[in-house]
Amino acid sequence: MNFKKFVRMAYPIVLILLMVVFMLLYSVRNIAMTKSQYETRLQETGHQLADEIQLHMKTSVSFVEAFAEVFSEYEDIHSAEALDTLQRVSKKTDFTRMWLTKANGDAISSEGKASNALGRAYLENGLMGLSGISEVQYSNVNGERNVVIYAPIYQKEKITGLIIGIYRLDELSQIIDITCFEGHGHCSIFLPDGEVIVNSENTKSLYGTNLLNYWNGVYFDQNQSLETIKNDLKYDQDGIISYQKDGYFQYGYYYPVGINDWFTYVSLPEDVVTKEYYNNIISTIIICCCVVVVLTLFLVNTFHKKNKRLVKLAQTDSMTELLNRGALEKMIDAYLSESETPDSALLLFDIDKFKHVNDTLGHIVGDTLLKRVALLMSEEFRKEDVLGRLGGDEFVIFIKNAANDKKLKNKANDFLDKLRLISDELDVKIDISGSMGIAFSPRDGKTFAQLYSRADELMYQAKDRGGDCVVTM
Repeated sequence: MNFKKFVRMAYPIVLILLMVVFMLLYSVRNIAMTKSQYETRLQETGHQLADEIQLHMKTSVSFVEAFAEVFSEYEDIHSAEALDTLQRVSKKTDFTRMWLTKANGDAISSEGKASNALGRAYLENGLMGLSGISEVQYSNVNGERNVVIYAPIYQKEKITGLIIGIYRLDELSQIIDITCFEGHGHCSIFLPDGEVIVNSENTKSLYGTNLLNYWNGVYFDQNQSLETIKNDLKYDQDGIISYQKDGYFQYGYYYPVGINDWFTYVSLPEDVVTKEYYNNIISTIIICCCVVVVLTLFLVNTFHKKNKRLVKLAQTDSMTELLNRGALEKMIDAYLSESETPDSALLLFDIDKFKHVNDTLGHIVGDTLLKRVALLMSEEFRKEDVLGRLGGDEFVIFIKNAANDKKLKNKANDFLDKLRLISDELDVKIDISGSMGIAFSPRDGKTFAQLYSRADELMYQAKDRGGDCVVTM
């Protein structure tokens, strides 16, 4: 009986002792694994940062490539209309400025400044059909580090120039700030010669301007040396290093970004590694996971917004904000091939004597007229109808479920009646009118190209009759 009582009393004590032993063993193991865990975390952080930088910069290149498609619609990329578009587009980007550069090097910025880019490597690359990011450049005004993001502009399968965005590298400091080490970690982007081009906010001035010079005065751990690092950088290799400087021990990891010859460098002092052992491991994991989730959601959201903006820019005519020719053709062909009610109509019209308007009143009035015509189209036709500008003064209205030919022709004539009133709205002394041809599907065609060809014939018949009228079969 006394023995059983002793067991009951000893059981919790033994359990507590076992738990103490377990915690001691776990602590010893944890101490032994601390360095390895931090090396792994440094590697993971370096890879993550490199991926984020690469994603951000490649998104910027895609952004510029989308703009190149927009400017391929202009016969002269230095025209007033093109430069006006450049100025408006530039305000919506992260670039400090943007440039439209012709093949001969002549360039005009979004601020209206003229320059010449002959001899620049990015111009030569762009004229060979390449898009990309230039080597690091330095501003003559404030010494800031920039890169040029460029893409070729094609017109009739020929490269006629480049669109360029000037990206300030300090913008990357917001991406590479390290938070998963509670603000004690440091990160930089540097070149193989050691030159630091970007620092996270809490790293500025820590390593000076050159990491190789900084490492030249440290005591490396065994089997590590400055020459080993230089060799790794030369051949785009990553590496973990540990060293002592001014009585402090540091862990670090360098890793190639995959853009030009950039490297990321992540480091952590030894006292942070030691302190981590005393922190609550579960809380730290939760915090790290939350940071990663928030950061991932932020990046996904940012990429989604930029991608959505790129899609809209690629589909929209910059002058009128109607659909452009490419988007029109895809949307109409998709509808005609999939719709169970194929009866539809394509209304093609242009503004009579539009060149005379431009020559007499100027391109500003001409541009205003085009925008007003686009607004009238949006006011007069249904939301489900497809509205677009093919270029110049040529517009398309695609009517779905257009079975009643007579009713549609009356609607078209009513539209031209309201088009004439625009001259009074704009207070111009030139009569404004339009000539329109209407092609019906499936009678006149079952694709955009077929309907457009037929509507174009009918529109020119309307012009032959003196304009200001609608012609159908």
